[in-house]
Formats: sequence, C-alpha cells, structure tokens
Amino acid sequence: MLCLVEYLALNQQLDNLNTVLDVLERRSDHIQEEAKKLIREAREARQNSSMASNGDKQEDSQSGEDSKKEEAARDGVGVEEDKEVKQDSKSKENTEE
Repeated sequence: MLCLVEYLALNQQLDNLNTVLDVLERRSDHIQEEAKKLIREAREARQNSSMASNGDKQEDSQSGEDSKKEEAARDGVGVEEDKEVKQDSKSKENTEE
C-alpha cells in the first residue's frame, strides 16, 4: 500500500509528465501549422508558375501566328491562300510518288 509521501511523489511525477506532454503538443501543433503553410505556399507557387507558363505558351503561339501573317502580308499572299498553296504542293507530291 502506498503512503502519502509516495502519492505526493507520484503526483509530482505525473504533473511533470503532463507539463512535458503539453510542451510537445504545442510544438507538434506549431510544426503542423508550418507544414500547412508551406504546402499552401508551394501550391500557390505551382499555380502561379502554371499560369505564367500557359501565358507564355499563348503569347508564343500568338506571336507565331502574327509573324506568319506578317510574312504572308509582305509576300502579298493571304494566310488562307498560303495554306492552300501548301496543301496543293503536298497533293502534287503525293500524286507524283
């Protein structure tokens, strides 16, 4: 049977253990919040990067179309006429083979 002194010692040890567990819980919560923050920031960075690269692709595609139109305009041939000429030349190549 435990005497009063042993109960008090055990109670003190349990209080100390509880204090340590509280500190660990706060640290764990802090680490979890930091991890969530990092995940959020990484997701935003990926989305921004994706949007930027999609914008670059659209700009590249648009500038490619613009330069084709400019080249065709300088040559005096419309873009549609230029496409028809290319298709006709491909058709002739296929029939010659």
